[in-house]
Amino acid sequence: MNRKSLVQLVVVASSLSTVAPLSAEDVSFEKEVLPVLEKKCMECHREAYTDPKRGRLKKPKGDLRMDGPEHIVKAGESEKPAITAGKPDESEALARVLLPEDSDDFMPPKGDALTKEEVELLKKWIEQGAKFGEWKGTKFSPEGEKVE
Repeated sequence: MNRKSLVQLVVVASSLSTVAPLSAEDVSFEKEVLPVLEKKCMECHREAYTDPKRGRLKKPKGDLRMDGPEHIVKAGESEKPAITAGKPDESEALARVLLPEDSDDFMPPKGDALTKEEVELLKKWIEQGAKFGEWKGTKFSPEGEKVE
């Protein structure tokens, strides 16, 4: 290989390392993140509804809804956005799942905590810009069943 070819090869190789990750490596909100949020967050952080067992109005915990994209990026009572696209360190939802489990602010307070893999997935999705794809929101029955 001559010197000119070698230089061209080095230039091409170095430019490849600055290319954005392949789409296959991107986190899919709808396939990977949404199921975690539906299972571990939306029971308490969804649209207000009347509890069929007690007949009383149940409001979203912490005044935070996570059942639609427009709600996830807003702040609840903490006054910090649940998700700040591209900034995991400024995303309150991620901060809450990373707290020690005995903390009063740890999420979720009941049921199974997010696994290490689920936390990493959430963080990576936020780092990649927290895109929601085609998802417009998730609806639930008063009993907590997902409505298609």
